[in-house]
Amino acid sequence: MIHHRADPDHTPNFLRGFDKRPRVELYGSASDLHQLTNLAEDPEYTDTSCELRNQLLAELERQRDPRLCESPCRVRTRSVDRSVRRAYRAGPVTWPAGGLR
Repeated sequence: MIHHRADPDHTPNFLRGFDKRPRVELYGSASDLHQLTNLAEDPEYTDTSCELRNQLLAELERQRDPRLCESPCRVRTRSVDRSVRRAYRAGPVTWPAGGLR
């Protein structure tokens, strides 16, 4: 696939497999078995996205995940880890009316 990434027939699959992932992902597993349609920014799923993110942050806190609970963090951090810490400090999540951009 890497060798054919510029081929228009293969570009969409290459991007799905190797491109940067969206900030938030939410898929309807029963209706989208291959997880191709990200529902995270669909207004119909706003409450579900917020609830799941809050559950995740609560579980990371319960487990004393170092990305949330230590400063400086003893594990290798990446920008995604910093965004998790910021979200944790900010409290429960509610998405903006227009979704995430």
